[in-house]
Amino acid sequence: MHYEIVEYLTEEKLKYFIVDVIQPDFISCQYKVKLDNRNVKIDVFFIKNNINFFVEFNGHYHYTSTKNIIRDIEIREYCSINNIVLVEFPYFVQLTNKTYKIAFEKVYDSNVDIECNFSHGFMDKACTLPYDFTDIGYKRYLSDLNRFDLHDEIEKTYINIKSNLVIPW
Repeated sequence: MHYEIVEYLTEEKLKYFIVDVIQPDFISCQYKVKLDNRNVKIDVFFIKNNINFFVEFNGHYHYTSTKNIIRDIEIREYCSINNIVLVEFPYFVQLTNKTYKIAFEKVYDSNVDIECNFSHGFMDKACTLPYDFTDIGYKRYLSDLNRFDLHDEIEKTYINIKSNLVIPW
């Protein structure tokens, strides 16, 4: 099966991918779970082959807001306790054959061929850069690079951006 993603990955495109390619037995978007007596929304909850999945598309607030980072840690703990596979997709990582296999290893299908014409990294001039991350957000960023084995590829684009910055003082 050939699957094409035009431009960069978004939460919506990731949902369509799950529906079209993974073809879950059940899916719910903006799924609510209770954490410490408060409702928390999960981008996507799906079940495939009797395995429960939470999918989070991590936008820049997951790297710049300590409150969001703490929420994400609580979600990880919830998933661990409740035997739920948590798939976290950072906004600077694109959906490719490689990242699909890493992120969705429990339901990976080697017959799927993903075509993505947008590079990993910080290609959009308006996107939040690692300079803007909190300390813990930057550590998370490095962890994500390692998890997806994209350190060299993304750091090249980031270095190009840093070298083109004009500092007015």
